Amino acid sequence: MLARSDRIGLFGDEDLEAGGLADRARMVESSEQKLKRGTDRIQESIRVANETESVGAGILETLSGQRQTMLRARDNLGEMDEDMTRSRGILSTMSRRVTMHRLII
Repeated sequence: MLARSDRIGLFGDEDLEAGGLADRARMVESSEQKLKRGTDRIQESIRVANETESVGAGILETLSGQRQTMLRARDNLGEMDEDMTRSRGILSTMSRRVTMHRLII
């Protein structure tokens, strides 16, 4: 009987033991709820990360298109600069010839 009384002293009697099971059940349920909330948060984070990745990919595509447009514009400006230089030379030559023709006449 001493062992039983020691056990009751350590763990309580059957009535307390039943209450302990109820407490454990509540703790398990609480833990499951916390786990579900954590899982839901992780799933939401994954959804947001995928959405962010999709938006980022769209932005990169737009930036790539804009880069190509800017490169074409730069190339066109370079060609225009060459054309303007050539035109200035032609106009300068024409001006000299006009001046020479005026002097001759």
